[in-house]
Amino acid sequence: MTCCESIHFDVEEILKELKWFDYRFMKPNQATLLFARHYVCIYKEFYAKTKSVNGADDLDFNFLKDMAGALRDARRAADRIGCRYGFYIRFAFNRAFEQASRFLPLPGKLCEETLVLDVADAWERWTKVSLQLAGSEHYLNKNHRPDCPHQAAYHTYLIEQVKQREQPHIALYRVMCKEEMLPEDIARKHFSEDVMKKALSSRP
Repeated sequence: MTCCESIHFDVEEILKELKWFDYRFMKPNQATLLFARHYVCIYKEFYAKTKSVNGADDLDFNFLKDMAGALRDARRAADRIGCRYGFYIRFAFNRAFEQASRFLPLPGKLCEETLVLDVADAWERWTKVSLQLAGSEHYLNKNHRPDCPHQAAYHTYLIEQVKQREQPHIALYRVMCKEEMLPEDIARKHFSEDVMKKALSSRP
């Protein structure tokens, strides 16, 4: 392993503990490919909105092959925040749209530090008003493994999110009973008996 490869490896190991939960079981190149797919979809959407509705599906994205490094860096920026890739990219495109930019943002623009900071603020605000849940089956109770650090981190995240709600028992019912992502025995360690009773009584 070269020095450069070692640095990249270390960065990805750190990001593995920070990125949005659905991406933590992916290899770095898989995550970058997923980021690129989101980028293409959102680019087409905004191209249709600002340029040509009929031409969006005929766009040639071969230019992205020369921007693989920028896509990777933009994906890493999203991973630093811990947000969904679609959220990150859409924020950047919305900003360009609001500023009446003549050009849709290329991957390199998605790496600018001012953008990263603003997306981080927006993501924090969004998670306070909208409970964000992972979509991967890795996080379902039926797949729970006590030795899995990603699942443990997700449980901590869910507990923090539930506690921020005005009516925590409603959110707790959702993550514990409806979505089955937070084991009851773990929830009991962090919530009062009153909150637990209210959450469990909401079950059909």
